[in-house]
Amino acid sequence: MRYFSRTKTALGIAAMCGALSMAAGTAHASLIQNGSFETGPTGGQSATGLYGLTYSELLDGSVGSDGNKGWDVYAGIDHWSSNQGTGIEVQTEGAIGFTPKDGDYYIELDSEDVTGSDANSNAYQTAISLAANTLYNLTYWFTWREDSSAADNQITVTLSDGGGAVETWDPNTQYDETGTIPDWQFISHAFSVDAAGDYTLAFAATPVGSGNEFGGFIDDVALNAVPLPAAAWFMLTALGGLIGTRWLKKGQAA
Repeated sequence: MRYFSRTKTALGIAAMCGALSMAAGTAHASLIQNGSFETGPTGGQSATGLYGLTYSELLDGSVGSDGNKGWDVYAGIDHWSSNQGTGIEVQTEGAIGFTPKDGDYYIELDSEDVTGSDANSNAYQTAISLAANTLYNLTYWFTWREDSSAADNQITVTLSDGGGAVETWDPNTQYDETGTIPDWQFISHAFSVDAAGDYTLAFAATPVGSGNEFGGFIDDVALNAVPLPAAAWFMLTALGGLIGTRWLKKGQAA
């Protein structure tokens, strides 16, 4: 009977862990809009890029005024703006033969240097509503364009409010440059904010020295609140392991 009781308890813990795991795995809408850059310029944003290509023309083999095929630079795209460098360089597989991580488009942050002064560009999204003292997880896919150095592929990711940056991250701290380049790698940053409100998320090329038009790629950006059941699931998993260990010791002692 003691064995049966332990088995029922173990099954109960397993069932609870499974239920909470399913709850934690329920899809939540990302707080980031157009995170895979699949929607081009909207509203008052210019429909054509710096070299004359529309978003759809990046996919159909059209050639821009600079001889560019599969890429162009935009002042802004749906939910993303730029105030650094020449704009947001959007690429497709037709640009250099590199496959986007999600969908048909990705962005490069060391953009086209038109003025001859600086190719470092950025892409940012505003009005991201966050709650205070809530755990969030920012995720995206990142790769260097060329196997040069972290300094040349430097990207700074910043979360800011009206008073300035509240979080700053460097994806190169998680990036493994010993693998094939370019090759997408998953990057994540967990954080919370002290005050509820609207925040801005920015990705910016910040290499040492001026940009050389060969920098980091970004795709599939997402931001989600970490659901409480996930934390509870881990706690119950640990509890189940602890109880199992105690039962095993009791069985050995018997």
